[in-house]
Amino acid sequence: MTKPWRDRIRARHPRPTLADLDASPEPARWCCGGNAEDCVLCTDPNPPYPFLCPGHPRTAGNERIVGETSQGPDRTPGFVNPPGGTSEQLPADILAAINLPVYVSTACETALRLEDAAVTAAREDRDGDVDRFMEWAGRLHERCRLNHKFTGACCACNHHGEASR
Repeated sequence: MTKPWRDRIRARHPRPTLADLDASPEPARWCCGGNAEDCVLCTDPNPPYPFLCPGHPRTAGNERIVGETSQGPDRTPGFVNPPGGTSEQLPADILAAINLPVYVSTACETALRLEDAAVTAAREDRDGDVDRFMEWAGRLHERCRLNHKFTGACCACNHHGEASR
């Protein structure tokens, strides 16, 4: 038996199906890694969730701005630091003064949770869910930035293997 209030809420706020959601990873952008918070051409200091850069036209002026901000170490807000980049890492003497926890990227952490959900779905004989969960987990692992942008610590997720560390 469904509750009348639940039906009213669902009618006003329908949940999107996975088919309705963007089922492919965001395309690469020439100006940044896709995160509006890291894009020097995105001028909104508080971009709307999910913080995606809309992409910018590749003009000479925009190329100059991106080129100027990608030179050398730069720790200013809005600096473009691609996954694996070391330009925003703290100096070694600063890092030596702090205890660093094991780093697992948010993409990999979410992927690991999806893998756990896939195991649960497999135990319950929900094969379609297993395939979907594992497909999304794979996409998230591919989007891992591999190292912490401030500390340089490698993602400890065992999905990446030793070759990426």
